[in-house]
Amino acid sequence: MSHGKLAEIVLDFIEFLGLVDADRLDPDTAVGKHESIAAQLNEATPGERIAVQQAAKDRLASLLREPDEYGYSPRKAVTPERRALLEGIISGKAYGWLPYGAT
Repeated sequence: MSHGKLAEIVLDFIEFLGLVDADRLDPDTAVGKHESIAAQLNEATPGERIAVQQAAKDRLASLLREPDEYGYSPRKAVTPERRALLEGIISGKAYGWLPYGAT
């Protein structure tokens, strides 16, 4: 499995933990799992971290894309929290990484 595919899976879990409400998952459990992911990602190779940032960049671009020929775009369903989470990963601020594309 490629870094890109694994990064998409990791991103799915990060989004779930970062955006789930307390009725669906105990907040302490969510925070603990998110901290565990963050620690593991900080031990990842630069290539693995870049793959996660690329997955976040691709996902945000897809969510914010222009409406198609039928007027559909998921842009209206993107919450400020989800956008901030993805932007934090892309910028590197979420985990103390270099911004996406920086060397």
